[in-house]
Amino acid sequence: MSRASITRTGLWACAFLFTLTTAALAQTATPAPKPTATPEPFSYNGYVRAFYFTRQNATAYPKGTGQLNQAAFNAAVKLHGEYAFGATPWSVGATYVYANPLGQNDMCDDVGNYAAGGTCQQYPSANNNEKMSDTTLPGYTLSTLGEAYLQYKDKYANVKIGDQSFTSPWANPSDSRVKQVYFQGLDANVALAPGWSVGVSRMLQWESRVSSDFNRSTLLPGSLAADGSIAKPTTGFLLLKGSYAHASDFVANLNFYQFYDYASLTWVDGKWYPSPKSPFKFFVAGQFGSEKSAGAAISGMVDSQMAGAQLGASFGKNVDVTLGFNTSPWHSKDISAASCAAAQAASGLFLPTGGSPICQTLGGGTYRIYYGGMASPYTDSYATDPTFTGSISQTMVDRRAAGDAFKLGATYLSTNKRFKAIVSQAWYDYSNGAGANATTAETNVDLTYFFNKVGKGAYHGFQLRHRYAERDIRNTVPYGGLPVFKYNRTQLEFDF
Repeated sequence: MSRASITRTGLWACAFLFTLTTAALAQTATPAPKPTATPEPFSYNGYVRAFYFTRQNATAYPKGTGQLNQAAFNAAVKLHGEYAFGATPWSVGATYVYANPLGQNDMCDDVGNYAAGGTCQQYPSANNNEKMSDTTLPGYTLSTLGEAYLQYKDKYANVKIGDQSFTSPWANPSDSRVKQVYFQGLDANVALAPGWSVGVSRMLQWESRVSSDFNRSTLLPGSLAADGSIAKPTTGFLLLKGSYAHASDFVANLNFYQFYDYASLTWVDGKWYPSPKSPFKFFVAGQFGSEKSAGAAISGMVDSQMAGAQLGASFGKNVDVTLGFNTSPWHSKDISAASCAAAQAASGLFLPTGGSPICQTLGGGTYRIYYGGMASPYTDSYATDPTFTGSISQTMVDRRAAGDAFKLGATYLSTNKRFKAIVSQAWYDYSNGAGANATTAETNVDLTYFFNKVGKGAYHGFQLRHRYAERDIRNTVPYGGLPVFKYNRTQLEFDF
């Protein structure tokens, strides 16, 4: 579908919703509202952001598994503007993002050096430098018009068409670098009754956090060729969604994703505050998902189920604590082949990665291949999926593996709201018949200092943030895991 066709479809949808809303209002006589001040037709916001990352993947290189340590710097500016057409519900908006490493990454400032075989690819196999660029930042220049949309918004409906910042559990902004993720398509949401709403989203393309262009790739294996070109493009995804909220004590959401040529995913989540007026703000949350292959199954056959639970409470006005759990059952398939590697290649399955055990030798040329992880085309490796046990650098979904996970976290916010600290400890167990005690753990520390309070005017904040992640992954090295992983992310940001 061309961009012109998308625009026409969206305009007709907006016009249809506008007609229904107008007709409904015309049937109900209401008192004339009191005069209010007319808002300014144009609004804007943005940020200036700088990042410095260091990533330790190895010790005593080139021994061990041959991994390289990495580092990268980049700085970015984002400008967003929106224009409202008088007192109507219509508006248009745009966002531009520009990032420049300012010559701090040497040859890795050049995006051309990140191609297959280049000196700045993530894990070069023939390079003696101890530190290379962290490709997830990225370390090269970006320039993009991430948003350009038309929007209709009132108290009954919200419809947006075009390039946009889009939020949903399994396709979201993933804003943890110099720029966020953007999507291209239509998003429509309608309030049916108090507490009830439904919506539909149809996204055709996306722009990852390391790209300056919209395209039809994904983050899953099989999408890109060795040279970085799109080997198997997708037509995006369809999302059908519904939610219910009761006062301030309960909310539930149902989402159905059709990731074209990958999988269909049903995701349900909810949160309940048994005593919403209690100073402890105790809550219970749950989530469940089921995913099956669909279409061409570009990344292999997917069969995954996941459940999760979370408990949370507040202690005083400064400390929040949560305890989360996720579990996903392993599945297996027996393959006759000459070796484990050959059995994996012939299985046609969506397989685990990152040091998860996969293959069990049964004898007689038969091998049992284990699988069961979720396939997430737009969050894979980003650590931004909605599971309760995700950490700064990994989630169960990023490992594409089944298993069990626990996470204990605490947040402290100072009384003057100038200092925020988030600490957590997570445990992941990927054991199955192919390998026992395949466990990892991750410790996270996330510290933010806000320099000045936000008041009226253009200033919206100035902050210094540092995030540290350390994985204990010794038990996965026999299955191909890294020997060590430590992450430092320092961010300086001015918001306006």
